[in-house]
Amino acid sequence: MNFTTAPRFDFARQQIAAINDENYTSVIDLFETACAEYADDIAFTCMGQDMTFGEIDEISENFPAFLRSNDWLKHGERVAVQLPNLLQYPIAAWGILRAGLVLVNTNPLYTEREFCRKDLTAYKVPKFIEFRNELPKSTVGKILRRELR
Repeated sequence: MNFTTAPRFDFARQQIAAINDENYTSVIDLFETACAEYADDIAFTCMGQDMTFGEIDEISENFPAFLRSNDWLKHGERVAVQLPNLLQYPIAAWGILRAGLVLVNTNPLYTEREFCRKDLTAYKVPKFIEFRNELPKSTVGKILRRELR
């Protein structure tokens, strides 16, 4: 039994068929269409602040440029996100997807060690982890990778 035949997935299949009837080419296409159609409507509220679909669209459209700058993230690479219930999450999530990267949601309660063991394959687990507020850059603004090793 799989997704295409299992009765328990009937509702999901109906939803997918309804979305496909609209001729969306991707999840990003669906998102951008919804943002254009409901631009002035409130999408999220958190801690007394509202964010409209239009604001999410505009801000998340700029985020991919930052992510792909200086070639430190390539198309298809994974980006871990730990933003529990904050307005920054939809910006980060849609920006990551728009940049052609893979969004990996992580549990904010993980310790550094648990995070690495859970979300990385064994040979990729670092021996040392250092969190920095900013990355070392040259005088022209390129990230100095050799200083990160």
